[in-house]
Amino acid sequence: MPELSRGSDLTLFAAFTHDISAFGKLCVALGQDRCLASRLGHVDPTSVSNEYGRLKIWGDEAKADLPALAKGSLDDTLRHDRELLDLVLGILDRLAGILDESMCFPALRPASQLS
Repeated sequence: MPELSRGSDLTLFAAFTHDISAFGKLCVALGQDRCLASRLGHVDPTSVSNEYGRLKIWGDEAKADLPALAKGSLDDTLRHDRELLDLVLGILDRLAGILDESMCFPALRPASQLS
């Protein structure tokens, strides 16, 4: 995901879509029987899945899941409030960084892929 601090034109929709996709991949990885992080009890897949659900509900209620140009989307709603828009983008960017980084941990890969 592009850095937000570079003044990019990243939309809330794009940031939210990226986060939902990354979160879904994390949930799938944690749900695998051979996932070491889950097997060893380091991560509770149910808790992670619940947080994924909360993010999806927030996105639906806030209309972050609507394309940026759609009337009523979160991007449309915050178009005149740059401070709040930047705050929400910053939060989504931070979440993206955490999710992207989490998928790099070897414990999330099946034991057969570790050497």
